Amino acid sequence: MNSTYRNNFKAANLLLLILSPALLAIGCSTTTTENKPRQLSQPVIEQLSEPSLIYMFDTNETDSTSPRNIETWVAIAKKNYEAKHYARALRAAEEALNINNQMVEARQIAMLSAVKMMESSVDAYHNDDVMEDRDKSTFKKTLTNITTLVNASN
Repeated sequence: MNSTYRNNFKAANLLLLILSPALLAIGCSTTTTENKPRQLSQPVIEQLSEPSLIYMFDTNETDSTSPRNIETWVAIAKKNYEAKHYARALRAAEEALNINNQMVEARQIAMLSAVKMMESSVDAYHNDDVMEDRDKSTFKKTLTNITTLVNASN
């Protein structure tokens, strides 16, 4: 290798060695955000907490009672059962049972609401062409079990 080329090669390597960190430092200094405050992204949709049960309350009920009051849940369950809103009655009765699972009145409303919901589902599903044999046998066993339990409780 020629000495001229060797000297040029060493000079180029030295120049590259000096310029690389300098360019790197300049590049990093232009992209830093020292004075800008960090901005957190804002949620697009309002954050949800636990599922809302407020639709079950009347406006005057929410003002005067706590939603964790067992008597309130039983009263809501009764009112919804009498209004034939069985799913709402079941949910309110379940809330009462979550507070006290020995509450007989809440358990009765839950049971009756579930039976009424099952009755309306069966009524809509009564067409033999739609119901498979496996579903029919499961349904018959369930009805037999319910009937047995009701007769045994008398």
